[in-house]
Amino acid sequence: MRREPHLPAHTQTTVLVADDNADLRELLAHQVRKLGAQVILACNGQEAVDLTLGHDPDLVLMDLEMPIMSGLDAAALLRKSGYGGVILAFTAHEDGPRTEGALACGCNAVLKKPLSATKLRMRLTEYLGLRASGTTV
Repeated sequence: MRREPHLPAHTQTTVLVADDNADLRELLAHQVRKLGAQVILACNGQEAVDLTLGHDPDLVLMDLEMPIMSGLDAAALLRKSGYGGVILAFTAHEDGPRTEGALACGCNAVLKKPLSATKLRMRLTEYLGLRASGTTV
């Protein structure tokens, strides 16, 4: 029997999911909820910044290509504003300047689309587990 990753039951984890595609945003939110985390949804980079600074989620899962403010600009602004949580960017672009730019702006990692539900949950568990244990990522 295959076991799905789960977050520690003793902590209430919050993840902000930011994507301008409503279907993908809901799909990602569904996978995050399966881990037992609360989800906050944002549909553009500016909303992601506002909600993150207002709610201080444990992790931000952010598309790099969004209207109003890009994920790159949002990540940079979050770091400049003192947000210390995990920022995982995701993009359909291959490795290169986009990935390097995301890491330079303060993202902890860049995930490539399409991303399987299992791999997404494993990556979220990996990064949230580090934060829950007090380890800096």
